[in-house]
Amino acid sequence: MYDLRKIFVLLSFALLTASAAFSQAVNGTIVGTVSDASGAVIAGAKITLTEVNTRIVHNGVTNSSGEYLFPDLPPGTYSVEAEMAGFKKEIKTGTVLEENNSPRVDLKLQTGDVNQTIEVLAEAATLQTERADTGRTMDATMVEELPLGVNRNFQNLLDLVPGNVHGDFPAVAILQCVEFAADQCQWPAANGQ
Repeated sequence: MYDLRKIFVLLSFALLTASAAFSQAVNGTIVGTVSDASGAVIAGAKITLTEVNTRIVHNGVTNSSGEYLFPDLPPGTYSVEAEMAGFKKEIKTGTVLEENNSPRVDLKLQTGDVNQTIEVLAEAATLQTERADTGRTMDATMVEELPLGVNRNFQNLLDLVPGNVHGDFPAVAILQCVEFAADQCQWPAANGQ
């Protein structure tokens, strides 16, 4: 009886931790719309997505709404190329994809010969409209060089994330904070929650 209970507890623990491991987002998505100079969408345009460092190529075609989607891409720097008969080929380079992010890369094709190419280098970041969540990726250099206050507490990095404010402590957290300076302890809240 004791062995059966032990096996059940271990199996339950394994199932719970396995589901948590799969919930981590490590890849991103690149989306966009292909249109002509007048703003009309172009269906059936050939889209070529190339990761700059590894030269891995992904191919796709715009749908009837002129939109394309490349899900589950590893983080990196990408170039996006669109071509269609009767239009000049357009290439946008320098699109940076971070984990759990969905940058939009819209392309405008101009009429002309397919052999002509328009290359657009990285442009200013646009407002993310594909997702409602917010976030920020910080590299090791940024974390090392930012002033993190007393004792270099990593939780002070939360101040850099949009929508994050300091709120009041719940009762349980106050008990954990009493051994330190309780008047300096604050509970972070995202988007007022």
